[in-house]
Amino acid sequence: MSQLRRILSIIFMCAFALNVCAQDKVQLLERKGIKRTEKGQKIQEKITQIHEDTRSMADKYQDHLKLVDGLRVYNKMLRKQLRGQENE
Repeated sequence: MSQLRRILSIIFMCAFALNVCAQDKVQLLERKGIKRTEKGQKIQEKITQIHEDTRSMADKYQDHLKLVDGLRVYNKMLRKQLRGQENE
């Protein structure tokens, strides 16, 4: 009976040790996953900021193109008006 208790105690201790080891591995993997998620969030924030900056620059570029186009039309009208005045 005493030997049976020892064997059962040893089996119980081994099972407990394996369980603790498995829990440590799970916690380690969980921490790594959390770090990876946090890193991914920071990277996504950078990507979002770059996208917003790029969008802003593209919008400003389009605004400048419209301004230049308007100035070309204005200059064309002025030239036409000057030619009309020269012909008078």
